[in-house]
Amino acid sequence: RGPYKPTIVHELNRFGGQMGPYVDAQLKLETVPYINASPIDNLGAGVPHFIATMCPKKQTFAHFWSMVWEVGCTMIINLTHERDKVGSEPTDKRERYWPPFDEATTR
Repeated sequence: RGPYKPTIVHELNRFGGQMGPYVDAQLKLETVPYINASPIDNLGAGVPHFIATMCPKKQTFAHFWSMVWEVGCTMIINLTHERDKVGSEPTDKRERYWPPFDEATTR
């Protein structure tokens, strides 16, 4: 597969920029110049399309929500616990990018 994104976007990726998407699988958006996300859309007829991404860094919260808006995302599933240390900084994962549960729309 292709290499990671060039170094000019590494500061937008977690883990020192080493966890970017493959060049040929990067999600391309009109509203955001770069986001660390890849579409998963080859699962077969009738299967929903997905986007795989990491939790956004604080400086990319707006990129994340622009992506959600642009692609018309109707569901977000976070597979990590809020207390998990995901990034390179001790508080990296503790930056809340989603609304408080009492303000969130849930089913």
